[in-house]
Amino acid sequence: MRSIVSEVRIARILLCIAFTPAYIVLAPPMPYALLPLLFVAGFIASQFLDLKRLYYPWLSYLSPVSGFLLNASVIFTTGFQRSPFLFFVLVPIVTYGIERHPIWVFRSAMMNTSILAFLSLRALIQTDWFGLAYTLGITMTSHTACRLMRRTQGLSRSYILTMEDALGKDPLTGLYNRRALEEYASDLSHRQIPFTLIMCDLDGFKRYNDRLGHLAGDEALKKVGVLLRESLRPADAVFRYGGDEFVIIVPDVSEFIVNYICARIRKRILKDVPEVGISFGKAFSPKDGTTVRKVMETADQRLYEAKRMSQQRRTAFKKEEV
Repeated sequence: MRSIVSEVRIARILLCIAFTPAYIVLAPPMPYALLPLLFVAGFIASQFLDLKRLYYPWLSYLSPVSGFLLNASVIFTTGFQRSPFLFFVLVPIVTYGIERHPIWVFRSAMMNTSILAFLSLRALIQTDWFGLAYTLGITMTSHTACRLMRRTQGLSRSYILTMEDALGKDPLTGLYNRRALEEYASDLSHRQIPFTLIMCDLDGFKRYNDRLGHLAGDEALKKVGVLLRESLRPADAVFRYGGDEFVIIVPDVSEFIVNYICARIRKRILKDVPEVGISFGKAFSPKDGTTVRKVMETADQRLYEAKRMSQQRRTAFKKEEV
């Protein structure tokens, strides 16, 4: 089943395909009339990039920038401020608002504003009042759409914050509890949003608890809870699964980013709670399972393997010391 991101990309490709014959009919004969068709090809090619498998930060700008160049070239070759395709500046605001983090709505609006500001100034210099009214109207519509999309995305991403009232939090760490985890993961799965589930278990916590007492153990769990929250992005969620086990859900990112997050957490734990370590078991939805139960089972198995390997390393290290 296709994810929302895939469907949005398909919609953009279909829009380009539908646009091409209309542009060929409306574009006036001029030296650069075919330039937008080259940008169409580049923009469609950018939609097939799999950022999950090949992650570099600059690649995330490839699709928006190629879309910006396409919009600009089309508008400039079909009448500038009187272009019938001027409304195309609204497309990236809506589509990237659905596909990506809310900041991309703002970025899309700002890129388009540069075009609209130039067209408005051009219309003013030429005393083209119709063109000026047209561009100002599109500008107002663009920023209204930006505001609405960011507000909608903000409400969607704040969904997890409302779970405190509906589902409750763990009283010790302040993290969301197991019931909230199941509800949140089921919601992501139902909406076909890919996510990574990371099961975390503290190494050596039982020895730490037995040696220093339960109060010290509770303080260590609280500190770990704070470190986990501080090590994650705003879009990520962390839950206390039970005892010294935690679960992190990271929506729609590459395995490279997941490994980076785990490395950052391990570094913080070793620095601020050196008495314990941490092991991770990662599972990716839908690659490792189409149900929440299957994804959690896979993550649990990988956590067991990670802890077994960690124990073997500690045993081998002790033998070397002897």
